[in-house]
Amino acid sequence: MNATGGLNCLRAISGMRPALAWMLLWMLGLLAGCSSPEMLVRQATLPGGAVVHEYDVSLHMPLVHAFDRVDLSAVVAREQRPLKIDTLLVLLDLEGLKGKRHRNVPADVYGREILRRWHQTLPADARLLGDVWVTTTSSSRSNVPSGVPSGVPQYYDAKRFEAALDLGVGTHTLDGTSFAEAIDRLALESTHRSGRLAIVLVTSWERIDAAAENAVIRLRQRHEAAQGMSVSGLAGRSWSGRSQPGQCLYAIGVGNAHSRERLYTPESCGSYAAGDAVMQPSEMASFVLHVLYGPPQDSDGDGVPNHLDLCGQTPSGRMVTSQGCLRFPSVVERDGGPL
Repeated sequence: MNATGGLNCLRAISGMRPALAWMLLWMLGLLAGCSSPEMLVRQATLPGGAVVHEYDVSLHMPLVHAFDRVDLSAVVAREQRPLKIDTLLVLLDLEGLKGKRHRNVPADVYGREILRRWHQTLPADARLLGDVWVTTTSSSRSNVPSGVPSGVPQYYDAKRFEAALDLGVGTHTLDGTSFAEAIDRLALESTHRSGRLAIVLVTSWERIDAAAENAVIRLRQRHEAAQGMSVSGLAGRSWSGRSQPGQCLYAIGVGNAHSRERLYTPESCGSYAAGDAVMQPSEMASFVLHVLYGPPQDSDGDGVPNHLDLCGQTPSGRMVTSQGCLRFPSVVERDGGPL
């Protein structure tokens, strides 16, 4: 409202009755108070303005690279877990990881660290046969002998394998082969192993193409085919199938998370895990338990494992508590059986 409008408003009000004029002035005052802007709060400013510093990760990074292994020997003994495999074969696909980066480190270094933590977590008292295979190039191969010849059963010695890998070789090195060829070679090797078998692949998920997928199918067929069937193998060779139950395939991968699903079907034995998901001690311990051991012992079959069961030898078919004790100790017999 300008000055002329305000003067005219006052003249109009002066011509009214006193009571009506005061009421109108009171209403105008209320409206003026409601429409007036609120007072701003003045805040003191710091000289030079605010400065945003980079987050200090010096304390966090040592925790990322540290690995405090879980003592699985104590867990296995307490939970009475049985070994579910006899032989363990591991393929470290350094060739497929080379030239990539993950978590701001070379992917082959990351994959090598996955295997190192796998070996650190393996229980020392787990007596398994097995071997480690590594894909690499001839230029990166060390002159150190590769160890025990292929096909000769030996115990899976994690410390010996770590010493060999630190020198740049595995027990067996596959030079310049594709991932599919490496799986075919591992499949051929697995046919010479008896008993229950687990194969663990450490690779880049991007290496799982149609050729690798078919190689995995051939690997499974070698152990699932009935006697007398012929399964094509590496370099045109064939192998007469035999029934050998207990072969499971596990994969730990770096990179693209979608291609991993191509290795598995609902009927296949095994599982997969992202490298990031098993790098911490507890997650790696869970993965090792899953690959090597069966579930905790449950002697009375009530669904509560022995190490948590406070009431052993509960009758079959009865409802129990989470501690393995009868939920309804008193039952009524009807038609010759418990109610």
